[in-house]
Amino acid sequence: MSTLSMVALAVVLAVVTACTDADTTTEPIARQLPSPAATVAGSVRDTAGRGLLGVTVRLAGVGQPQEAISDVDGAFRFSVREPGRYTLTLVVTLGYELAAGEEGSRAVDVATGAAITLPPMTLVVTSRIAFVSTRDGKPHLYVMSADGTGIRRLTSNADVEWAPAWSPDGRRIAFNSGPAGDIYVVNADGSGLTRLSSSGGWPSWSPDGRRIVVVAWQPGGLPGTDQVLWPSRSLRIVAVDGSGVTEIPLPGWGGRDTLYSAIRPRWSPDGRRILVEVDRMFMGDPTTSIESFLMMNADGSEPRVLMNGCSAAWSPDGTRLALWGWPAVSVTNIDVLAPQPVLNDTDVWRTTCDGGSGGDGVWPSNAVDWSPDGRLLVATRWAWAEGWRLWIADVQTGAARQLSTGGGEDFDPAWSRAVPPR
Repeated sequence: MSTLSMVALAVVLAVVTACTDADTTTEPIARQLPSPAATVAGSVRDTAGRGLLGVTVRLAGVGQPQEAISDVDGAFRFSVREPGRYTLTLVVTLGYELAAGEEGSRAVDVATGAAITLPPMTLVVTSRIAFVSTRDGKPHLYVMSADGTGIRRLTSNADVEWAPAWSPDGRRIAFNSGPAGDIYVVNADGSGLTRLSSSGGWPSWSPDGRRIVVVAWQPGGLPGTDQVLWPSRSLRIVAVDGSGVTEIPLPGWGGRDTLYSAIRPRWSPDGRRILVEVDRMFMGDPTTSIESFLMMNADGSEPRVLMNGCSAAWSPDGTRLALWGWPAVSVTNIDVLAPQPVLNDTDVWRTTCDGGSGGDGVWPSNAVDWSPDGRLLVATRWAWAEGWRLWIADVQTGAARQLSTGGGEDFDPAWSRAVPPR
């Protein structure tokens, strides 16, 4: 190779090397510089303009789709890295429907650095909550929309009422009334009030809507009250059409651990199991009782103590339990018992397993329940200025807001699982 050729080759190699070095120093820097962020914000409202908590909104377009959950004011916000056209969509779940004129999705053109605020999106709340209130004096049964509007008394009974439970189709409500704890069923519009032939406390419907499980009563009540019966050590399954009653004795254990009484039975959504709260005494001493959950098959077989706690509610899909009691309202998977607080405000969530509220005579029986889509909880909350009130909380975020207001106290919420056609 001539001297001139060797020089030319050296020049070419030098240029290639320089270009390669330049690429290795500039390319990583370019990848580390993201495009300026833009924001897309908005809100979800009911037809009266109030913010809706816990509604999922999806933003899809450039890059991976994102989801946001509306807060207590109904607001949501997305951060967007890439400019382009996006589609914002409301995720409409059971218990909601699109309002008239609301399409449920919007195209959004996002420019670099933009801060976009969209007009509110509107949903109709179709689910309902039954509850007990003393706003007219004694505890009586009421129903309202799940957004807190349209509160109305459902019955005209003179006796106290408690422990409402919706039928699976959302058309009827079972509840207790009177000192003997009679079981009544009433249509969701207040018509067709019927007293069942048997009695028992804290009704819970079977998934097929044909039977109701209650705790059987036994003689004896609270001293100084007109109560004549007391929860017993057995469950009673009552056919709604009056065709029969089945007694299910609960295990007495014995020895150092003795069953005292049972309350608040809850039929699982698949109909296979019943969860019931029991008081267990140590060495037969009532002052040492511990509230626990007993799980059993629907025929009473294979009973086992699940965990300590009080006032539980099955999630609509049957995979989780909501637990109410001091110091938190918690949620746990049914297969892996590890309660995670959703509401953990020990100063104002003044809850005890017997529902005692400082001697005012109001004892919540069923203190927590799920929304039909399993995203929200409704819970009884104690506040010093108002007594018992109903609040709703987002299971995922823990965001919560007060649902009920007015005179008296509100407790025993039951959220309808189904939404009948209007």
